[in-house]
Amino acid sequence: MKKIVIASLICVFANTSFSQTQSITSQIQALKDAKDYVGAFQLMKKHAIVLSPELKAQTTADYSVFLLKAASAENPKQAKPLLQKVVSLQEDILNEYTKDWDVSKKIRYLADAIVAYTENSQYYEAISIADSFNGQDIPSYAQESLFKAYSQTRQYQKAFDTLNLLKDKNPDNFGLRSEEHTSELQSRLHLV
Repeated sequence: MKKIVIASLICVFANTSFSQTQSITSQIQALKDAKDYVGAFQLMKKHAIVLSPELKAQTTADYSVFLLKAASAENPKQAKPLLQKVVSLQEDILNEYTKDWDVSKKIRYLADAIVAYTENSQYYEAISIADSFNGQDIPSYAQESLFKAYSQTRQYQKAFDTLNLLKDKNPDNFGLRSEEHTSELQSRLHLV
């Protein structure tokens, strides 16, 4: 009789926990749909123990993108703490939520980390993350950051190759077709 009572209690607890998790997941999604990334992130952190790694990674990444956009609207001095927070969030995603995932599953998070490191002037860290792609295609928005990282670290051949790859992928992007970047890189390549 005791075993039946214990088994029944476990079933009740499991069903209650599942429905609470579903409710929290729905609330997080509703907040994100309303573009309240701060509220969604805070709710996720509060209930992180019962949520899936996928939801935690996605919610953290959305909040991180929100902070990155906020940092771009600030002057450099005020933006620095936001950029440091973005880098910290990206490191959390890669170290806590996606550490056991293969590269193909976490491409967005790796690409976001490249952007975060580059925006925070951590160019070598951005390049290191790019190296972890192991031949997989890096999204264009991250390649634009890599172009900057290679240029800032005086790796002009890699910057030139990245620029050409971007131009091939995005032929209608006039900023990338600009001869200014190409000419500058070619002249620097001849100096090296």
